[in-house]
Amino acid sequence: MSNSIRYSIAGLNLASAAAAIVAAFFWYRSAAFQATPEQARRDGPEIMVGMNTPLIATLDGQGRLSKYAAGMAACAAALQALALIVQAMTGT
Repeated sequence: MSNSIRYSIAGLNLASAAAAIVAAFFWYRSAAFQATPEQARRDGPEIMVGMNTPLIATLDGQGRLSKYAAGMAACAAALQALALIVQAMTGT
């Protein structure tokens, strides 16, 4: 197997790991997200909980960040699958 193929596989694995780390970051941010009263919904009802935390705005923010995390996790999986395909096609 040539060095260029090895480097390509290593690059795909490295990109996959980077995407997984970004996904973990977004999921952590999602779990820790708490909207401020200034971010409360203005176009409809809002439920305030705890220490004046807008519940619906918090859930919206968490959902948005989780969506980004899921996209990055999908990218990581796709890159990992591509690395495995390249390995299988080159016989390593």
